[in-house]
Amino acid sequence: MLFAGMVIPSTGGFPAEFKIPGISNAMKESNMSTVEQDGLIFHVQFDLFGDNLLECTYQVRNTGDRDCYLLNRIYKTYPRWNINPDIIYVYFQEYGIVHLMKAIPPVPPDVSPTSLMAPYVTPVRAGQVFSETVHLELPLQEYQEYALREPQEKAQKVELYKGIYLTLGYMFKVEGTVEKTEIYQGDTLMSFVNPPGILSPSGLLVSPVVALEIPVLIRYNP
Repeated sequence: MLFAGMVIPSTGGFPAEFKIPGISNAMKESNMSTVEQDGLIFHVQFDLFGDNLLECTYQVRNTGDRDCYLLNRIYKTYPRWNINPDIIYVYFQEYGIVHLMKAIPPVPPDVSPTSLMAPYVTPVRAGQVFSETVHLELPLQEYQEYALREPQEKAQKVELYKGIYLTLGYMFKVEGTVEKTEIYQGDTLMSFVNPPGILSPSGLLVSPVVALEIPVLIRYNP
């Protein structure tokens, strides 16, 4: 699904202004963090429940005078079409960092997809608040939109990663934006279309790295 007014990252990286938070920024005593940007207040909390479950709860408060669209309604097309709050991109990074992301996924430089993916959106009107909890089974498995599926014969091992953070994409409503809805299994899905030639102001909310030991599943060639 694509909607007018978006910009799809065309390389394997994020926009130039996006900086991966380093492990040196890890919060040592608390797994909660707050970021303020573009009139949005972004709260994130991570909770581990034994070795079986990781919960990521985030909240966005829109203190500005513009409606905001969160790019958080990611869907899967394989092995069947599915959309639910627990679908999230998972990247394993250097220094044992897990990066969770709900945003328009970047296209790796060596991949030429036949179609580009963009999430459906959640509107957060001016003055309103939205919150959501993502449930992830452990050990955590990497999930990238354009990655090739790993061969089943690859060996597997569990490692402990040391930190985690969340990125959430957003766009702002502009004059003339038309919102569109469709129904899937009783759920209302929203996208939007801007006037021709008009792009929505957009950005990424990036939480600090939280120091947390997380079991992850690594696939490798034996």
